[in-house]
Amino acid sequence: MARQVKVQVGENWYTVEFLGAQGTRLQIRVNGQSTQVEVSGVPLPSSLQTQRYSSAAPMQTAGLAGDLGRKRPIASSFDPKKITAPMNGRIVRIVVEVGGQVRADDELCVLEAMKMEQSILTSVPGTIKEIKVSEGQSVAAGEVLVELE
Repeated sequence: MARQVKVQVGENWYTVEFLGAQGTRLQIRVNGQSTQVEVSGVPLPSSLQTQRYSSAAPMQTAGLAGDLGRKRPIASSFDPKKITAPMNGRIVRIVVEVGGQVRADDELCVLEAMKMEQSILTSVPGTIKEIKVSEGQSVAAGEVLVELE
């Protein structure tokens, strides 16, 4: 079971799940996007150490906000305005419409995976630009579900 925390950078909130670690490399998922980060200066808890974990997107150091962005590697494909499926599943409900306004933590749709429903939330406010899926559609992990402006 992954450990999960919410992190605020500037005015934006991000959900970070800790999936595992090997040496100084930490496997995390940020708002459904998997990536690896290199950790230095603090020991990683042994409870996070794993033998295997999936490969992640390439990393770059890009600014989320000020110095934090320059010091923390993030996935090069990470875009909080493109909400993606955290796992393979089927869209059972879409609760927004194109042109609708959303706030951080608003539900966008519901994904069913392994007979469990998971609400897909946005971490940032915005306007619904495009809904890329429909109810009943099967989706793959990482597939873009909704885009915000």
